[in-house]
Amino acid sequence: MFNPELVGVLCEKISSETDPRKLHELNALLQAVIKEDVEEIRVRLVFLAKRWGIRVDLDDYGKEGHYPSDR
Repeated sequence: MFNPELVGVLCEKISSETDPRKLHELNALLQAVIKEDVEEIRVRLVFLAKRWGIRVDLDDYGKEGHYPSDR
């Protein structure tokens, strides 16, 4: 589930970290959290679209940084 507090804590830790190895680990963790959040949003959007009979093209949404507004 989307957790803005976790994202905030990770960003704070990243901004104050000086060890390159730990910084790399924190960045990887932040990317994983964001990727999971994007996938959760995709699932919810598909559910809502089906529920309300709306056609939504999510083939590229959230993958490799491509979002519908990029088109």
